[in-house]
Amino acid sequence: MPKADKQPNLLEHLSNGLSVVLAEPWLILPPVILDVLYLTVPSISAKPLAGKIADRADDRGGDAATFARWLDNQPAWDITRLPAQLNQSVVDGVGGSHVYRPFAEHSSGIGAWAVLPAALTSVVIGVIAFVAFALWLARAAGYLEANDRGFRALLIDRSIKGLAFVGFGVMVFALAIAVMTAPLAFIGADGISGNSLIVTLSLIAMCLQVITMFSAEAIILDGLWPIAAIRASANVVFRSFWSALALLIISFAISPGIFSLWKSLSANAGGLAIAIVLNGIVFASLELAYLGFYRSRSEVTPLLSQPSRG
Repeated sequence: MPKADKQPNLLEHLSNGLSVVLAEPWLILPPVILDVLYLTVPSISAKPLAGKIADRADDRGGDAATFARWLDNQPAWDITRLPAQLNQSVVDGVGGSHVYRPFAEHSSGIGAWAVLPAALTSVVIGVIAFVAFALWLARAAGYLEANDRGFRALLIDRSIKGLAFVGFGVMVFALAIAVMTAPLAFIGADGISGNSLIVTLSLIAMCLQVITMFSAEAIILDGLWPIAAIRASANVVFRSFWSALALLIISFAISPGIFSLWKSLSANAGGLAIAIVLNGIVFASLELAYLGFYRSRSEVTPLLSQPSRG
């Protein structure tokens, strides 16, 4: 019997991603444009809303007052940086006075109750930007050759499903906190300590991070809805656990190292430009590695996007 084609290993996925980016360097434009925007657009602080929440929590006393003091001591969160949670940015990652700025940093003041709509708008922009970037990479790498839909139709479809995934994640996170804290409040306990809650949620988040690490790729390549995307991701992870875990560790290991490098480069205009270009290459190469890993593994596992045949 003829042997089945050998799956590319992790290093091959990483090198293939870098090769595609070097062959088509315009693929790094989206993260470059994001950094340019962060250098020019005004920031929007969440402090007005955080201050109102802290004031109300402080009035309740006990653990709520402790939370209020912690919240009040936090730096002003910039809502415009929410897209950087999905799209790696030098300006956001390094931050502060370490980054050369051609213009003085300025902020746009908004009311407390305008913070949530602004944050929602920022999340929508971030998801659409990531989906467009990932689709662009997938098309350049040939992962969408079997899909004859136009780019605009794919962008709309995947963006809707990506936003649904974010909403589903927020709902699960809120439910996890409620499940952990509600029983203690019901029996009259003083409440779970902040440190215990953070540790527990961190452990849960780490497990979910591994299981769902290919959910975005399942949405981009297979057009799956949130639950199906999570199942597809888990299917790939469990069948190639050590390789998938190694890819995740490499991703996490690269980020602190390269941001230390970006920090040393970003103090002047020339160094910042080099850091932004190199960051685009690294981010695009890693995302291509994720796309390639998911595609190669999902092709040998039952695709949830296909109907079952009797």
